[in-house]
Amino acid sequence: MDSREIMIKTAFLEIYRNGYNATGINSILDKSGLTKGAMYHHFKSKKELVLASINEVMDGFLNEYWTVPLSESRDPVKTLEHQIRSVTDPLMKKKFYFEFKYGCPMNNLVQELSARDKDFALCLKKQYQKWESSIEDALRKGIKEKKIRKNINPGEVATFIVASIEGCIMTAKIENSVPRYSSCIVPLIEYINSLNA
Repeated sequence: MDSREIMIKTAFLEIYRNGYNATGINSILDKSGLTKGAMYHHFKSKKELVLASINEVMDGFLNEYWTVPLSESRDPVKTLEHQIRSVTDPLMKKKFYFEFKYGCPMNNLVQELSARDKDFALCLKKQYQKWESSIEDALRKGIKEKKIRKNINPGEVATFIVASIEGCIMTAKIENSVPRYSSCIVPLIEYINSLNA
């Protein structure tokens, strides 16, 4: 990893765990082992660094975890169910910086920053739309291939699915409980299975 990538990943993890306002440049530098000079070589400010970390880390996650599996799937309902259940997989913590006790990084940032800063609001909106679009595209493909019933609105259903996942993660965060998430998603999984043609 080069210094820019180290800085981006460190900033993302620190802000995920502590929040944007509670995370200072010095704590990011301490954890990364890099100097202020290295940071300012790549980024003009903490805000610019964090915007880059959201765009790059979240974009990578959304591509790998949602967009690619759904676009390659022959059974969107089964793939959606698998991805929703896999949030509890221990590999999530290791590979994608996800832990229930901290909640969803995107949701945390939306709650902390979107009402206060236009740039963060636009950045986070773009990531949410990418997530929703990956699900919507899979649903549209499923309808076209007669695997998903056609009397649904794929865009509205995609928004509902994302909102439900986020709500279940928030519920699990309150108790730092994997079983709480697993029980919360049961009605969502039932709904998703009802989409089969």
